[in-house]
Amino acid sequence: MRRVAIHFIAIVVIHFDSVAQAYQKRQPKLLYDPEGKYESYGWYIGGGICKMLPRGINEELTGYTESDDTLYSGKYSRSGGIGIYLEASRHHFFRPNAIFNHADYGLSYHAAKGSENFSGIPLSSGSLFNEKYIAATGHLTRNAPLSNRFWFHLGLGLRCEAAIIRRNSRGAFYGAELKQPAFVHAQSTLRLGIGWKPEPGIYIVPSLEFSVLNVFPFEGALGTLPYFNGRFRPVFLSLRVMWLKGKKDRICEGQPGADPDLERRHKREKNDLWGPEMRGKKK
Repeated sequence: MRRVAIHFIAIVVIHFDSVAQAYQKRQPKLLYDPEGKYESYGWYIGGGICKMLPRGINEELTGYTESDDTLYSGKYSRSGGIGIYLEASRHHFFRPNAIFNHADYGLSYHAAKGSENFSGIPLSSGSLFNEKYIAATGHLTRNAPLSNRFWFHLGLGLRCEAAIIRRNSRGAFYGAELKQPAFVHAQSTLRLGIGWKPEPGIYIVPSLEFSVLNVFPFEGALGTLPYFNGRFRPVFLSLRVMWLKGKKDRICEGQPGADPDLERRHKREKNDLWGPEMRGKKK
């Protein structure tokens, strides 16, 4: 399963790159113009939702003791809730022909919600989780312009999260070990979407992001987090507003506006009938 996931990601990246190159050959455009009025860096803010997708919405499981006696047996039903997602970040544009031509790094906040219900022997039970996280995030992105104002983007990210609030409600104990994510954990993510540039220096970017690898604690190509007796995958749907810092006006020496005192001094000396030298001779 892990190999299949890795191969799938590799195929998506390669296919995306070939499509991007085809579009660029047909209509080469620049999202950021180095010779324009803006620097290559700026800020963005964003917001959206976090949806927890359960792996195995409905399944039957049986647990055994060390002596192979039945500990519990029954049906599970799981559902993922929707929580708020907020982010703020710094971002940079690189050379258009680079493998990754855009990067960002910053902070985010999100709420993770979901439930798991068990129906079977020795008894039925229900559990809920409602957790709040802050995260340090970073992404490397490949942007593929489609026109002057629109582009595709595909990026790889890393999210290092820490739980700040945990309001989990565990049901009656029925024999299964109920788990939860580590207080601090890290996941690698895949982010894709489309962007719109309404005017130079301003970008509107809707994105879909989901986890693909558990980096810390390392669990390989899972991308899901343990909650109770199941696992859930965080999926983020967001809308970002990005902007670039404007360049400072460059003023050349000797040009009008370079030194306001120079023009006033020149005007005063020009209108002086005698001037400094003539005043000395006048005596």
